[in-house]
Amino acid sequence: MTDIGRAASQVDNGDQINPEPAVTDSYEVGARLRVGGFSANLAAYIADSELAARTSPVPALFIAEPLRQPEQTWGVEADWSYVFNDQFDFGGVFNWADGERTLNDGSDVPLQNRFVSPTALSAYGNWRPTPWFDGRVQMSHTFESNDFNGSTANLEGDFDHLTLVDVLARFKDERFGAIELGVDNLFNVVDVAPGDRAGNNGSRFFPFPGRTISLTYRYEFQSR
Repeated sequence: MTDIGRAASQVDNGDQINPEPAVTDSYEVGARLRVGGFSANLAAYIADSELAARTSPVPALFIAEPLRQPEQTWGVEADWSYVFNDQFDFGGVFNWADGERTLNDGSDVPLQNRFVSPTALSAYGNWRPTPWFDGRVQMSHTFESNDFNGSTANLEGDFDHLTLVDVLARFKDERFGAIELGVDNLFNVVDVAPGDRAGNNGSRFFPFPGRTISLTYRYEFQSR
């Protein structure tokens, strides 16, 4: 049984409580490929529930009311990597997900962005030109979402494209340890995370950190 305590706190009598469990049917199919230094994985999935369990905040009443509605989600995930040689390799990950829910009047509407992962692409490259140095560049890109066309309703927030780049350089020596110099958000992008925008609550629109530089020294040893 799902959310009985929450549901019972917001009804006038027991007949208004729906104790049915949230049963979900999930299906997934995938494939793997390995050719020389190249490898890739691909998976597609779909999940369907005739009575999903969600909650929807009601700001005016300071409560979160249960939602028992049919819901369906689907998506595709892929990752790949390629080892060019001992000095260089690169790869990436892509994921896309979407969904819809059925309202009480029988109409189907997009599932809120808060409940599905945003479409995203990430990529990385590692470079090891010498035994004492290696570097890494990684990028993550979140694609825009406009399923709700500027709606101001709770959980129906849209967001724009967002690209972040990080770099890391490591200098290491077996005798003296390793020094790591990292720069997160290299281009100093200032924005609100897509997850916060999806909630559509302006009081929680906090910008994530801008360009952040870190310097780390690491030395490993074993005691006898």
